[in-house]
Amino acid sequence: MDADEIKLKEKTWSLLHDLFGKLNRENIELPISINKDLRHSKYLLTHLKLYGKEAIEKNVEFLDELEIALLRVREMLLAFASERGKDFVDLWKEKLANVAKDQSSTESSNKEVVRFVKDLPREKEVGFARITYDKELPVERVSDIAENCGVIVEFEEDNIIRVRGKKESVKKALKEIGELFFKPDESQQ
Repeated sequence: MDADEIKLKEKTWSLLHDLFGKLNRENIELPISINKDLRHSKYLLTHLKLYGKEAIEKNVEFLDELEIALLRVREMLLAFASERGKDFVDLWKEKLANVAKDQSSTESSNKEVVRFVKDLPREKEVGFARITYDKELPVERVSDIAENCGVIVEFEEDNIIRVRGKKESVKKALKEIGELFFKPDESQQ
């Protein structure tokens, strides 16, 4: 698989992602497995782009996994799209077929490529934040805030924490953490 083929797979992924979003916005109940396959295929694409031929030579199964995931997403989304009618399904089948035929039409679009972000929550109700800090945060105090707000706080590296939980709880925890640890020094004001 060369760079052009990876671009083609990315365009296919992007179109499937658009269809997924459209069906979601129209309140069509989609199984979470579609979301998992979309995330996994984006991870594989990102890996292939970052490491190129080297990744492909070492991980030939990545290509098979990518093909299978994209095909599974395509088939499931088109099946759920049938709730909108045959014309709707035909339109999306045509769009998907045109990705392979006419690369120039998708290249001319200035749409921003969606980037893979590791460890994003899977459920819609779950909030997520990653905080980078330069001051020492007392673990005990952060744990108390997490417990009071009903969120999970994980210390990733020396200066990064992740906060997850219900969206409102994450907002509350971020506000409390910010008020306690990220106030500007009075000497700087």
